[in-house]
Amino acid sequence: GDLYAAGNWQNNLSTTGFVEGIGRVTMMGNQVQTINASDPIETFHHLTINNSSGDNAAITLTTPVHVSGVLNLSNGRVFTTMANLLTVTNTSTAAVVGGSGSSYVNGPVRRYIHGTAPGAYILPVGKSNVGLYKPATVTTVNLASNDFFTGEYFNVPGGNITPTAGADFFDAILFGILKDEYWQIDRGNTVSGAGNTEAKVTLP
Repeated sequence: GDLYAAGNWQNNLSTTGFVEGIGRVTMMGNQVQTINASDPIETFHHLTINNSSGDNAAITLTTPVHVSGVLNLSNGRVFTTMANLLTVTNTSTAAVVGGSGSSYVNGPVRRYIHGTAPGAYILPVGKSNVGLYKPATVTTVNLASNDFFTGEYFNVPGGNITPTAGADFFDAILFGILKDEYWQIDRGNTVSGAGNTEAKVTLP
């Protein structure tokens, strides 16, 4: 079945306290909410963010969260860190829906990718202190099993970067970048640590 939480999510009983099954949990408070659990990772099947508080960090993760079904960003921003990461483990490109100036991830978000079917994966990121929704799209090309991409948006200067011509992700004609914002997108693998999937990144 489905659960609707108007307050904080606090699971003190590990998997005996909550089994995600195939249902949906909706965070629907009108004030700031947190998601916390005694387990190292709290797993939801479908997770909907529909918080009407209007706060910059409407939903704050104080534990890592996995979503095995669909993450629906309807209303309210989700505040994450690398220690308390939001991860969509469903490898379907349709596993993230919604996303707007009023609902995105402020901090890093991770998406697992399909190992055999290329696709475009949206990283629904932004920065809450200024209400910026800046999603990045990772389009996979040459695939590897068990890979993932982690992305975060920063609305500060990224510095003057001088990449090596022909290095990963850089074209030989690119000699420098200087902007007042940047995205950090990292590739990894759940088994080996280092990912091998090649991808194209599209920024707004």
